[in-house]
Amino acid sequence: MLESLKITSTTAGNVILEDRIVLARTMVSEGGNLTDALKEKALFPIMITQMVSVGEATGNLDSMLGKVADFYDDEVETAVGALLSILEPILLIFIGGLIGSIVISMYLPVFSLMQQF
Repeated sequence: MLESLKITSTTAGNVILEDRIVLARTMVSEGGNLTDALKEKALFPIMITQMVSVGEATGNLDSMLGKVADFYDDEVETAVGALLSILEPILLIFIGGLIGSIVISMYLPVFSLMQQF
């Protein structure tokens, strides 16, 4: 457990999160449980701390953390899907405008030459 928290703190990529995980690791090394450390340091949402608590109580912490990972994976997929559904029409309009401006810039000299004759 302590080694996992150490690895997590070094790979967090966020200084604040890293500091809080180190403090949680210290609490666990002093005999506290992970749930209390996460609640005290306010690392994660309440749902996660409750799932960790259930995992510790039942001895299935690994499966509970797997469920948390699946939950956040689904949440990321939903957010990316929403972003793409917004981005597609915007890109379509932009590319259409770009192609339209190229076509107009190509035919504008032809039309001006036709007006001279």
